[in-house]
Amino acid sequence: MSDIRQWQKEKPSYYRVAILMPLFLSDIVFDQLKDHYKKLYVKGWNSISNIKEWIGYYIKPNIVIRKSQEIIIEYLKRDEFFFEAILIIVKTIYENEKKEFRLLIDDFFDLIPMNTRSEIYEKYKDHEWDDKYEIIIEQNLLPNDINKILYIPEIVFIVRVYLPCILILGKKPERLFKEAKRGKLISLCNLLRMDKGIIYDSDIAGIIHKCSLDINSSEFKKIRNAFSSTVTSKQYNKAAMIFRIGAFIEIISEKYGTPLRRKEIEDLFNDLAEFGTGRRVHVDIQSGEALAKGIQRARKNLL
Repeated sequence: MSDIRQWQKEKPSYYRVAILMPLFLSDIVFDQLKDHYKKLYVKGWNSISNIKEWIGYYIKPNIVIRKSQEIIIEYLKRDEFFFEAILIIVKTIYENEKKEFRLLIDDFFDLIPMNTRSEIYEKYKDHEWDDKYEIIIEQNLLPNDINKILYIPEIVFIVRVYLPCILILGKKPERLFKEAKRGKLISLCNLLRMDKGIIYDSDIAGIIHKCSLDINSSEFKKIRNAFSSTVTSKQYNKAAMIFRIGAFIEIISEKYGTPLRRKEIEDLFNDLAEFGTGRRVHVDIQSGEALAKGIQRARKNLL
């Protein structure tokens, strides 16, 4: 078994952060998603646009992506430390791959006007990695005025739909939506558990109506069960999320030019479990072989 503390000493600080941040988050993300929608309602993450615009976020995801880019740009202009640290981590990845920082700015903020992208490039082009940024994996450093974005419909969509789709279902919402419209029942039911609003799409409404003509059919029973449950119901387990986070860690390590073998990723998960709970083996990983196969499956939807 590896030792995270020893492993950290042998790696550059920016590499440690890029790998360890998702590793550490793996132990809390699933717990945070329990009763996700109930918590969101209590906290006020409930502002949505009219239903036509809401459905439009599935059809044209760039609407949501553009809004998130605009918000990140706003925070970067105000020197928000959390977003600056993330930007410099990714900048370091690009530079390690012998790519220009300007390419990163143009790729990551592709829906932002060129003059605004140029401003951000000029502001951060000479920034280098500094160990001070490591604090973002040790403390919950998020923007102090995060509550200001609670009422932006596009951000509500990201929190209520986009992130759970990626973290729990392993697919982007627009892909699930297209599959649901084509009649793929598992995708339709998964989205129903997450967002009952999809019934206002004419194609999906037609599929549900057709299935409802026989209320005793297995198809309608699945739809009925999906409508009365949430995406964080018991059928979704933590192991599936571990696989996706493991795949993400593997991809990041490859981009740094220092690929982690799946046995090394398994060791890091197990060491995290021992470090946090005293268990020698991560309780959500059945075996190294299961983790390796899970990572392989997860990569297909992440790349």
